[in-house]
Amino acid sequence: MNIALLQDEIYLPSYGGGTKANRYLLEQLAELGHRCLAITRARTHSADGPQTESQFSELMRDRGIIVDSSLSGAHRYQYRNVTVDALSIDDIDHRAKYIRRRLQDFAPDWVFVTDDKRRYMLQAALEAATGRVAMLLQTIVQLPFGPLAVRPCHDYTALMKKASCILVISDFAKDYIQTHSSLRATLVHLPVYGAGPFPAAANSTSGYITMINPCDMKGASIFLGLADQFANVSFAAVPTWGADTLLLS
Repeated sequence: MNIALLQDEIYLPSYGGGTKANRYLLEQLAELGHRCLAITRARTHSADGPQTESQFSELMRDRGIIVDSSLSGAHRYQYRNVTVDALSIDDIDHRAKYIRRRLQDFAPDWVFVTDDKRRYMLQAALEAATGRVAMLLQTIVQLPFGPLAVRPCHDYTALMKKASCILVISDFAKDYIQTHSSLRATLVHLPVYGAGPFPAAANSTSGYITMINPCDMKGASIFLGLADQFANVSFAAVPTWGADTLLLS
């Protein structure tokens, strides 16, 4: 099958849990013989990835990846048998136009639309691949409804009804969608841990209780509360994209 994935984040490097899970999914589908395409951003505002075109080129060069930059508005490369179109376009309308045109050329059997923070990918996918669009959602706060939504939008909620299915990665997300909308979601387990069996790395007598990406969105207040309550236990934090430096201090 031809499988496309739309992601409003960079593809490489993929330090965030969501982008890493999306990448692993495509890589494993490619290993099974499917033809896979990711349409992503080339640059990011985070310090964890390229913020300029020159930094993007340097990153690709350091990884030994050959990039076709002759396209209008995008860089194309291959990584682990997945074709990546990394968009250098800043204007959202132009991004949507590129997505529609690229999907029409690619003729996907399925299009995965991931967390659509700026609300342009789903519409473009539905226009280019009607009846073949699946939403793959990982971030509750990016949903357009419910008490945790940072950007509620009735129109986008209505648009979600046109997707063929909604896939989520937790029972909480599944229940949240069912409770706060008329939509239904299916739970999927993305291949983020590799193949087991896995060694037992837990050690209750030493080490740290650790939080990765300590920030309000990830529940840092709960983590800090536990650290205050259990002063005899060692706690540690690993800062990534959303880390609050003031909180860490």
